[in-house]
Amino acid sequence: RRRVRVSKILSLRELCSRREAEALISDGVVVVAAAGGGGVVVGAGGRAELHARIDVVAPPHPLGGGVGTEFINRLDVRRSRGGAAVALNKPAGYVSNLPGPGETEAGALLGLGASESERGGELSACGRLDKNSRGLLVLTEDGTLARALVAGGGAPVPKTYLVETARAATDKDVRALNGARSFGPGEAPLRPMRVRRLAPTLLEFVLREGKNRQVRRVCEGVGLSVVDLLRVRLGRSDLGSLPE
Repeated sequence: RRRVRVSKILSLRELCSRREAEALISDGVVVVAAAGGGGVVVGAGGRAELHARIDVVAPPHPLGGGVGTEFINRLDVRRSRGGAAVALNKPAGYVSNLPGPGETEAGALLGLGASESERGGELSACGRLDKNSRGLLVLTEDGTLARALVAGGGAPVPKTYLVETARAATDKDVRALNGARSFGPGEAPLRPMRVRRLAPTLLEFVLREGKNRQVRRVCEGVGLSVVDLLRVRLGRSDLGSLPE
């Protein structure tokens, strides 16, 4: 089987540029999964099969202090010399930011110690995900890094969701969701959405804006009740197999 430089594989998967990949490899945080379990840390010029599982394991936490197993299991860590960002698989029940009384912010899942939590507060959500929704949430301490991570340019960032509904979506429902939509009379029209049916009660939404509860509200507008909402992609960042 053909073996390719790991830096090229990471670049092809749009996780980072080849130069950024080489910096991560130099830091000793890139691991190729081994056939019998475990993994091998990639060295300079390291190669792997194109479809190999490649992980970026948690380096010493850029906000200070060590990183525990819970952090590694929950987060995909991406780093540049100018700051840090983490991709978190947010469970339902956590708010993206600005928690109200009795609510917990998603950043609490970082599992930082008390002294580190104060500094962990510097991480802010890039692209909110409402409390009852699950999936990919990017947290960052560097706005420039966040834009590069999820956009890579000035165009609106596409966001992809898998949406389970209480009843089967009809052809009419799908046509309506792909048409011109707004939240009601006098409301500004929404940017066009791309919606397709993957199964009778499973829809895929691709949005280029993020109005409050947008997917749930447009579904309600055609008589569909949302049972589960999972964000699987944000710009160039993919949820992949990141555990919840």
